[in-house]
Amino acid sequence: MNISHNPPKTNWKVIVATVLLSEMLTIAAFTITVPILPLILKDFFQLEGQELTKWTGFLGAGPSFAMMLLMPVWGILADKYGKRLMLLRALITGIIIIGLMSFVRSPLQLLILQTLQGGFTGSIAAATVLVLYYTPKSHTISVLALLQVAIFLGKSVGPFLGGSIYDSFGGRWNFPITSFILLLSLILLIVIVPKDQPKPKEASITKRSIYGSFHPFLLFLMSMTFSIAIAFSLVNSIFVIYVKDIVSEIPDLLDNLGRINGSIMSLSNLTMAAGALLFSRLTKYIKMEKMLLFAVIGTAIFYLPQIYAPNWQTILIIRSIESFFVGGITPALQYFITRYAEKERQGAIFGLNRSLDGLGLTIGPLIGVMVVNSHGGSFQPAFILGSFLLVLIAIIFMIVSRQEKKRSPDLICACQTS
Repeated sequence: MNISHNPPKTNWKVIVATVLLSEMLTIAAFTITVPILPLILKDFFQLEGQELTKWTGFLGAGPSFAMMLLMPVWGILADKYGKRLMLLRALITGIIIIGLMSFVRSPLQLLILQTLQGGFTGSIAAATVLVLYYTPKSHTISVLALLQVAIFLGKSVGPFLGGSIYDSFGGRWNFPITSFILLLSLILLIVIVPKDQPKPKEASITKRSIYGSFHPFLLFLMSMTFSIAIAFSLVNSIFVIYVKDIVSEIPDLLDNLGRINGSIMSLSNLTMAAGALLFSRLTKYIKMEKMLLFAVIGTAIFYLPQIYAPNWQTILIIRSIESFFVGGITPALQYFITRYAEKERQGAIFGLNRSLDGLGLTIGPLIGVMVVNSHGGSFQPAFILGSFLLVLIAIIFMIVSRQEKKRSPDLICACQTS
């Protein structure tokens, strides 16, 4: 029985644009508290030193661990019951859980709610399969790049807004404002995006068929997602503390720490968006595997110098350049996955890939905290380790992609847009 869907050919651009706008608002909302979580821990619960570093690491790892466990479930349910429904589920649970964070009275309560948020509010995988459902195949790489632009723009607006709210009104206001923005995103989806058509029950895929017949290169792509997530998140959860240490040398700047962290994250995500757009355009002229390799190597090169920055302005510049290369990684990886994943189980596969991303984001912060604490609070070893991992990933990808080109030239060589 043919189980392929026939998404509406009219207004697909309007539908996709709405999902992209909704996802930008969603990511902006979810990242409002990112630059100020360590500051919230310090202000709300009077944490300092290694205790602050420890709980910051926990708050970075907890949501990712929950995401790792539940993303495959949401992916399978998206294939079975509808992709739009799973995105609505993420937004509704996010509104409730983040709203409750306004009332936390201990680091443990905040960790529990953050972990629930990670498990129940993952929107990126749901948005990815939803836009793929409505997008003609010839526009796949462009739409995936635009999705990353929307995500990066959301990540640029959210931290800056969050830092400004914290500096002006205090940390507890960040949570209700986040819930309000998620509500706007929810209304957009309900009003404009139609229901997608899930697979008929008789065509649903069994657990064995979902996980039992992956193409070897698809498994490798997922392992890349996992490894890159570890490399990125080694310093992400403690980056705010690193910036605080540098800014603390000039006491007058401490009052603007929220805005400084927000500015660094915002500009970094703007350059990620620019990178995603430029790299997607260049795939018309350069093969996708070369673009992905170039993006990973560029990220590795500019990952390390951040540790030698004498002030926050230098960090801002170096991290923004690094982020430009980061922008080319995710769209390329996702496009490879769409080439190697069967259409009828994209939800399950993207959910599993997002789960591996969550596992990497769980392990990375814990490793980063252990490395920093074991070296007397020095951040340098964590940056060195992250850069080394990215170089290693680039070398392994270069070897494996060459072997895959010999085995399946039609698939991997098709990953160049015309």
